[in-house]
Amino acid sequence: MFEDYKRELLEFYFLKKKSNQLSTAMENPERLKLRKECIRIYAIKNSKEDRDIIKDFFDPLGKYEDLFKSIDRFELDKFRPLVNFLTKGTVIRDEEPVKLLAWLIEFHSYQDWKVKKYGAGLNSYLGISEDENSSDTNENFDVEEGKGEIAEADEDCHYDELEKLIQHPEPTEDNDNGNVTTSQDETQEEDVEETQSFEEKRNSYRKFAVYSIAGFLIFSIAIILQQSGWFESDTLPTEKCMYWDGDKYVSVECEKSNTQTGIIPLQKSLYKNFKKIGWSDTLSKNAVGKVWYAKRNGEYEFFTDSGKHPVDSKKKLKPLSNYIISNHLSYHRFVLQIVGWGISLVIILLIVFFLIKKLLRKKHVKHRLAQ
Repeated sequence: MFEDYKRELLEFYFLKKKSNQLSTAMENPERLKLRKECIRIYAIKNSKEDRDIIKDFFDPLGKYEDLFKSIDRFELDKFRPLVNFLTKGTVIRDEEPVKLLAWLIEFHSYQDWKVKKYGAGLNSYLGISEDENSSDTNENFDVEEGKGEIAEADEDCHYDELEKLIQHPEPTEDNDNGNVTTSQDETQEEDVEETQSFEEKRNSYRKFAVYSIAGFLIFSIAIILQQSGWFESDTLPTEKCMYWDGDKYVSVECEKSNTQTGIIPLQKSLYKNFKKIGWSDTLSKNAVGKVWYAKRNGEYEFFTDSGKHPVDSKKKLKPLSNYIISNHLSYHRFVLQIVGWGISLVIILLIVFFLIKKLLRKKHVKHRLAQ
């Protein structure tokens, strides 16, 4: 009996495919497409019968409270028998995938099929009066007396009736103009809306990724330019004095005082060119002759110009040498730090990306359920 159901279901599938009444995912079924199609349809149809079908196939052990999660975490390889059944006609033994397929393409459930075909009769199932097609029914089916079983039908049995059923579905409701809107038309409209929604979300993800990468590049370039002094103005300040703030000289009114380093008269060369190098590991052999250093409190400090130490005037700055670079600095360490920061930033962006994607998906599902 179930073999007859599978055969008619497959006929129904190919008839809908022939008349271009299947969704894109069902026309060319693949494992990932089937899972997405199940999520899409379950967001539209979620009656108790629908939930039972989903639960029997995706969560027979009842591990998930949220059936959407059971679909989303379902192993793709378990769709392979159903894909092969549709594309290659291979045998599929389990009932659950067959019932799921019937649900996906809006075919009769197995229970309804049995009642309509074997309970109310084949003509009732096909929507044909007994007087109108009694001869055709007798030609295609032989009933064994006393057993109540119907012999196996020919391969092309009621093919025409199924095609009529697909091409002329029953009307569901009238619109304001009196025109009839079919359930198939509604399904096609939902497919179009779903495709448009998917494209919009995919474009938003792409924009987010592009903007994030662009923002990271702009931020990195700004840091490099700031460190190189590109943003600094050549105009001298109006103040006539300056003091050392730990990284550079800052202009100040001569009447004010600074208890840390003291105030000195503003010197153009020191004010414009003398700065402390924060990232000393960025220095390479190319910096020899361009950078000066001094050892203070057991640590090396590097500056962009010669002269005396801005805090300890007794210390005279020495020119950078290859020995200092080789033994006290590490350009490779700086590169590794940059790479590490870059990887960390990418990971953070990916996490944010997937969180936003998950949030949008939940909102989309809730919106579909509300409809």
